[in-house]
Amino acid sequence: MEMALVALAGIGLLLFIYSFLVYIFAGFKHHPVTGLISILPVLNIVTLPSLWHTTGRKLIIGFIGLLIAAGSWFMGAEQGTNNLLAKIQGNPVAVDTVITPDEAIKIQTLSQSLMQSLPEKALYKMSFEPVDPTTLVTYQGKTIRITTKNREQFEGRLLKVINTQVILESTGNKETKVPLDQVEQLSIMVRR
Repeated sequence: MEMALVALAGIGLLLFIYSFLVYIFAGFKHHPVTGLISILPVLNIVTLPSLWHTTGRKLIIGFIGLLIAAGSWFMGAEQGTNNLLAKIQGNPVAVDTVITPDEAIKIQTLSQSLMQSLPEKALYKMSFEPVDPTTLVTYQGKTIRITTKNREQFEGRLLKVINTQVILESTGNKETKVPLDQVEQLSIMVRR
């Protein structure tokens, strides 16, 4: 149904464009100034009396085409056009979901039961606890925070400790290297 409305809107639009172009060409045949005025959408009404005898029927057909295009657009051709453009661009087509009153009650009941099952307070919290920097190697794979002598802080998962560097995996799988001799304070994330 949507595709039929899209086709109907396209046909109506083509009829309107055809009649508009015929009107413009008739205006230029009559006189160059009349042709220029007939191009302008609102001012072209001024040239209507002089061009009506040659283009009257085609203008009526164009007006009917415009009404058909507008009517089919409001009846659902807009959604069909959007779906067609989405298919052409390779995007998934959105489908409207209709929820019945029974389904809405089930969804509301389910969300209420889920909210009631949550505890008032968190069961635990995560925090950083200071540890001895010499035990750094034992925390491989854990989330740590390093404070350097320059007061810079680095957080991330400890990947490895190589000779003179600590390699952390921070946000976005980005590796950060911190020199071992710059480590002043080490904290590890623990669950409390």
